[in-house]
Amino acid sequence: MSKKMKSKKTNTKNNSNKNLSPNSKVITTNNFIKEKAEKKINQENITKSNLKTKESSNKNIQEKNTKKEKNHNKITLLLSLILIFGGIAISLYPNISNYFAEKNQVEIIEKYEELVVSIDNEGLEEEFQKAQTYNENLAGDPVHDPFVEGSGYALPTNYTSILNLTDSGIMAYIEIPKINVHLPIYHGTSSDVLEKGVGHIQSTSLPIGGTSTHCVLTGHTGLPSAELFTRLDELNIGDIFYIHVLNKVLTYKVYETKVILPDEIEELQVVKDKDYVTLVTCTPYGVNTHRLLVKAEQVEYEEYVEPTQETNNTPVQNVVNAIEEKNYYYLGYIIGGSILIILFIILIVRIILKKLKRKNSK
Repeated sequence: MSKKMKSKKTNTKNNSNKNLSPNSKVITTNNFIKEKAEKKINQENITKSNLKTKESSNKNIQEKNTKKEKNHNKITLLLSLILIFGGIAISLYPNISNYFAEKNQVEIIEKYEELVVSIDNEGLEEEFQKAQTYNENLAGDPVHDPFVEGSGYALPTNYTSILNLTDSGIMAYIEIPKINVHLPIYHGTSSDVLEKGVGHIQSTSLPIGGTSTHCVLTGHTGLPSAELFTRLDELNIGDIFYIHVLNKVLTYKVYETKVILPDEIEELQVVKDKDYVTLVTCTPYGVNTHRLLVKAEQVEYEEYVEPTQETNNTPVQNVVNAIEEKNYYYLGYIIGGSILIILFIILIVRIILKKLKRKNSK
């Protein structure tokens, strides 16, 4: 480019600058500063808006997480409580079930006693004579294991009609004071009978006593729904129990306890001129490969009196009082134990939830 052109451009620029007034220069500067300030404000607003959006998003995420965590804690707590209460229910089931089973048994015994009282002496004697005739006809018949179904054989057709005063099939009831047992005695040894009380082995003497008789009574051990003969192994030589049949109370004293194999049935045969009752249950507990025999002989009536305790109650009243006392004991034990366990669980759960909240706040 030539020197003339350069000098011409410079002069034009200088001339244009010269033509701008001082006020125009100030306005231009102000506009520039204003634009810059506006840009800064806009950027700050955008930044603030972004921060608010981010904070709001984080807050929403945190709230969602907190909500999820709360829901998770609630579900965990609910499942824990369900499992705990389920465990408590399972552990208390035997006691609760046994309580209601015994309550039902005492009602059956009371109905039996009421019916016996309502029958005149002539009617009772007639029923007793039928039972005696039945026992006499059993002489020489073999005995079979009560816990093996189908091991029996044909018996006199009137078996179920003898000593059957009620529709429930109860022929008598047994009272074992030492182990607080009061159970109805039913005809036969079917599974239904052995789940609710004591069964009478059909090929043995009916429980009415008399010379050359041997009555064999059976009951389950360790049944979840009822105690039955579970504590039979606590009986020792010299202990007594009672058979309540019709209007009679027969007293039997234990003279031997032993464990046999199921096929050793000679232990259950009638012995001439003797009046025996043998109580049978399975043993060992949960294995049931053998049979526990508690063998007793009839003696003169004597009232059972616990050490340091005396009573003038009738035998029937003793039965009712003992069962009611036992039932109340079980009921109190169940309710008290359940309340304590529930309170303990609630305390543990609250401690766990507090710890979780502290962790979350950190």
